[in-house]
Amino acid sequence: MEKLPYSKLVSSSRWEFVYDEEKRRCFCNKLAPRETSWSDLNPGRRYYGCPNFRVGGCGFFKWYDDKLCNRANEVIRELHDSKRKLAKENTRLRKQIMKCGSGEMFESCSRSGNVKMFESGGV
Repeated sequence: MEKLPYSKLVSSSRWEFVYDEEKRRCFCNKLAPRETSWSDLNPGRRYYGCPNFRVGGCGFFKWYDDKLCNRANEVIRELHDSKRKLAKENTRLRKQIMKCGSGEMFESCSRSGNVKMFESGGV
C-alpha cells in the first residue's frame, strides 16, 4: 500500500493556541497549534502539529486526546456528515430565497410552490 503524505490524510478545523501544560513547539521551533482531525479513522480527535504541515513543515505530530472507541468514531462521523449536509442545504435555500426576493425568479418560485411571496401590504 502506498504511503500518503500526512497532509493528504488529515482534514482539520480551526487552529487553537490553547495549552493545558507547557506550550508545544514543533521541530521548526514554531508554536504548534492544537487542531481537530476529521479523518475517517480519528474524527473529532485533537492533536498538535507543525503549523506548516500542508506545505511540507517539519513533520511534528502529537495526539492530544486518547483514541476513541469505534462506536464513538461512528457517531461522530455521522454527526459531522449530517452537519455538512445541513450546511449545504442551508446554502442552497438561501440562494433560492435571494433569487426569489430580488424578483428575478418570482414567476418560477411562485409556480414551483417552493417559496410563496406576497406583495407588500397583502397577506
